[in-house]
Amino acid sequence: MIRCHIYMIVVIALGFFSLLPDYSDAINCWVCSTDTDQRCNDPMNMTKTAIEDCSRAPHSAFLKPVCKKQKQRVNGELVIIRSCAWAADSRNDDGPCAINAPANVRIEHCSTCDKDLCNGAIDVGGTVFLTAVLALAAKFVSRVF
Repeated sequence: MIRCHIYMIVVIALGFFSLLPDYSDAINCWVCSTDTDQRCNDPMNMTKTAIEDCSRAPHSAFLKPVCKKQKQRVNGELVIIRSCAWAADSRNDDGPCAINAPANVRIEHCSTCDKDLCNGAIDVGGTVFLTAVLALAAKFVSRVF
């Protein structure tokens, strides 16, 4: 019975710590554009040469690096741009997606994220997978004991 409680505590602790946010400033992002390389399109087919360490690029000390993905129409043609961007810790501004586009550019989508290579594709998220695994483990352990 005590061993069951220890297993449950370990599973819960691992789940808790894995869900904590990562506050490090180092982040790698995809950096490419379909106007120069069609492999940057959706679905993306880039190589590791398109990965950039965004924390090394010059930016203000008050901003944190994030990955950005933007879809825009330039003179009617779809252009997908994946890049580094910088966001304030404050949610009071519109962030890196708040840009003034020229008249011939229409922004269709813009998003930022703060995990390595998160601007590559649609991300279901490791958190959903981890939560499901932890729930199944807890259910299994409770049935065993």
